[in-house]
Amino acid sequence: MNKPNVRITRASCSQRSAAAFFEYIKYLLNRKYEVIVTNDNPDLVICSNLSTPKGQIDTVTGQECKVSSDYVGHKRIFVSGEVVNDFSVFIKEPLNYAIGWPSSVVNDKILPCQFHSVVQGWWLQAVCNLVPEGWMLDKKDYEVIKRKKKYFCAIVQNSKVEYRRKMFDKLHAYKFVRAVGAFETNVEGYVRGRDEKEGYGNKHKFMEECLFSLQIQTHLLNHFSQEKMIQAFAANTIPIFWGNHKILEDGWNPDAFINCHDFDDNIDAIVEEIKIYNEDERLLKQKLEEPIFVNNRLPDDYKEEYVFNFLEKVIND
Repeated sequence: MNKPNVRITRASCSQRSAAAFFEYIKYLLNRKYEVIVTNDNPDLVICSNLSTPKGQIDTVTGQECKVSSDYVGHKRIFVSGEVVNDFSVFIKEPLNYAIGWPSSVVNDKILPCQFHSVVQGWWLQAVCNLVPEGWMLDKKDYEVIKRKKKYFCAIVQNSKVEYRRKMFDKLHAYKFVRAVGAFETNVEGYVRGRDEKEGYGNKHKFMEECLFSLQIQTHLLNHFSQEKMIQAFAANTIPIFWGNHKILEDGWNPDAFINCHDFDDNIDAIVEEIKIYNEDERLLKQKLEEPIFVNNRLPDDYKEEYVFNFLEKVIND
């Protein structure tokens, strides 16, 4: 039986970023549809809020780069890995929808989803081939993990967030924290890059050599999760996380990472907690072997049918 056709494209996406969002949606739609990537009368337009080199050829779609406003009158789905959690203005237009983390806006045209994290979990496996299929639920083996560990802690960041700087300086005073990126670079030979395949591959390999990784988000926002937690777990590090007071409501296992918010963001107390694990191999082993999610069960966001069912709803509306 032939699959029905669905025509998709993307808009307001920079050449080198947001490729993973589009590819994940295309992958999901391929389950039921013959996906045709074209700017010509698309059924779905995946759009974001990034700078767009209009008129150039999009290296992801092979089509001319366009902006979201070029597709008024078409069904548009807004996605973003950055801080845009109020979609109320965008969805006022009848053909507009959005996928984003839970916010104060409740509307059946918005899919509440940790989409950046979800897509990264798939991308690291399906595109970068850095982790095996099903890796998020795989049982962890400390003896296997520690073979790749050479160093204490890693940070790979660009933006200069105040809390990130304070945490880095305090932890670095205890023990050398390996850093790459515009925020701080103290290790040579690693290329950060922004390419979503090569760049993330380099980031993964850099973190994989360390026991801990500093995962300080750009903003403090409830239910906001960037790529940081899922990339840290993929590299078998213990994430030291800051940026979402409600993170434990999103399915993460509290025993698998160090949550700065458990310490009221008190950096001295957090560093003391890190020292306890770093200096006691029994506790370190226990934490590194903890499952990523509570009861080792995928949150709904990470189940492929969750996003697929929303996409199909949009197509059929």
